[in-house]
Amino acid sequence: MNEIPDIHQVIEELFSQLAAMREELELLTKENEQLRERLLRYEHPKDSHNSHLPSSKNPTGKKHINLRQKTGRLSGGQKGHPGKTLEMQTPDTIIPIVATYCTCCGADISLVDGEIIERRQQIDIPPIVPVVTEYQRVRKICQCSHVNEVDFPVGVTPGTSYGTNIQSLITCFSACQYIPSKRLTRVLDEVFGVRLCEGTVQKVLERMEKRTRFAYETIREKLSQSPVAGVDESSCSINGKTLWAWVFQNPKLTCVQAGLSRKMEEFKKIMPLGMPDTVLVTDCFSGYFSQNVATHQICTAHVLRDLTFLSQVHEKHSWPKKMMALIRDALHLRKANFEQIDVDRILQRLKVLLNQTVGKKYKKIKTLQKRLLKYQDYLFYFLKNENVPPDNNASERAVRAFKVKLKVSGFFKSLAGAQCFAQLHSIADTARKNKQSPLMAFNSASAI
Repeated sequence: MNEIPDIHQVIEELFSQLAAMREELELLTKENEQLRERLLRYEHPKDSHNSHLPSSKNPTGKKHINLRQKTGRLSGGQKGHPGKTLEMQTPDTIIPIVATYCTCCGADISLVDGEIIERRQQIDIPPIVPVVTEYQRVRKICQCSHVNEVDFPVGVTPGTSYGTNIQSLITCFSACQYIPSKRLTRVLDEVFGVRLCEGTVQKVLERMEKRTRFAYETIREKLSQSPVAGVDESSCSINGKTLWAWVFQNPKLTCVQAGLSRKMEEFKKIMPLGMPDTVLVTDCFSGYFSQNVATHQICTAHVLRDLTFLSQVHEKHSWPKKMMALIRDALHLRKANFEQIDVDRILQRLKVLLNQTVGKKYKKIKTLQKRLLKYQDYLFYFLKNENVPPDNNASERAVRAFKVKLKVSGFFKSLAGAQCFAQLHSIADTARKNKQSPLMAFNSASAI
């Protein structure tokens, strides 16, 4: 007769199997979520239009999504938009195109008066050749026996040196056109007939850095007192190490500085007293919100990119689309008529969306919702102050110069070299913002 198994032992075995199955289910669920996350990278790859990645990371051949709302207007210049064309200028040289004999009878008409029936102009550059100027210091003795000697002009050093135009051109090629030293020497030789070595280029840039130091510090000081300023940071390679480039800017000024880290200690080094009177326009990097500033405006372009990605991943969920519509409505209202904006209505719509139940399985949406809930006071500050921009795109454009320089040159050899580029680029970008030529700005500095 078969023995009846112990019921307690059977129950224990079943519970043990159940626990093992539960543990296996948890592992499989977790693995499934990880695989889904990895799959999303291929189904919905991130680029500069739906994330914070730079445009250089964009995949080729992919159709990009425009973050701007369609206006219904045709692309290109709009009706009534003033066109631009090459206009006639005051000529430096006039060459008459005149007949000296009659093409019918062959008579001499060289002394016959004529009239201008058509004018054409051609703009060109004269042959570029270096001009050598020699300064001769002359001594004169007065009848009173006093010896008179006049000092050389500022910048004329002993022996042979390069003039202000060449020094300014070298600086512009390096800081504005991002040309590396070796290629720069070839351009100067092949185009201008000026031969110099890479070491000389570096010395010229170092001298220009010293001459523009006061202007750079003035820019930094004025930015610390600016009513509105945008700030951004980006990684850069310095002698194989990853360091950071910081940018502070407004519509009139740009200050770029190379730093050792992304920590807020670098912010305090650049702005030791903070920016107590400034509305700071930034992304949602938490460190900015601990600084001594008046208030903040977070970049709506960053938020729209995050929402674009979420709307692609979760097509059926309405929250990302509703939030995108709200931000775009706010941007449109500001552009259409700032004085008649109903800010309270916008904020009420925001409150509803931030308190909406998203669902546990939509973790990325919930993460963004929590972030916006934390910084909700800074999302639509641009509707209250007309001078505050809704995005931080200007800062991204300013700091992109570092990326372009790195892409062309490979890397900076030292932190000092990176800071030299940062300072000279700051001077050039500030000159452009004030409708001045960077070449002329460096020319003025060379004469100091």
